[in-house]
Amino acid sequence: MGEHRVHDTTDEQRTRAYVRALLDDIRALEVMIEKGLIESDIQRVGVEQEMYIVNSQDYPAPISDRVLKNIGDQRFSTELARFNLEANLDPCPIGGDFLRDMESNLKAGNQSIPADLDDLEYGLSITDGCIDWETTETCLREMRDRIREILPRRM
Repeated sequence: MGEHRVHDTTDEQRTRAYVRALLDDIRALEVMIEKGLIESDIQRVGVEQEMYIVNSQDYPAPISDRVLKNIGDQRFSTELARFNLEANLDPCPIGGDFLRDMESNLKAGNQSIPADLDDLEYGLSITDGCIDWETTETCLREMRDRIREILPRRM
């Protein structure tokens, strides 16, 4: 999501910079539309989990940049504020067995497509190798533990 800096006060210079950045984003969107860079022939669905980082007093802890560095996993990103994190599954095209494709993240690894489709293993990807639910849970718990190590130094 990029770098986010929140200021309590606004002045004319910041307001102008914000409007310029907003106009730049709109121009970039126009170019993407003009060049056909936005998919229109396929619909996709994804899954994301939003998280808030708080300190021991349950106040927002703006340390997402350090947490992301410690996690080192591209499926995690920042959100709107430095105390937000987001975990994402890869988007799946809507149609056919897309829910099964999303469920394929339940087990680690991947599988070849067998001649008899009844032999497909439930919850195991047929494309990219995925981490399983237990590993995902472990990653989230490790992230929590790393945050606990960072928070006391932050406060």
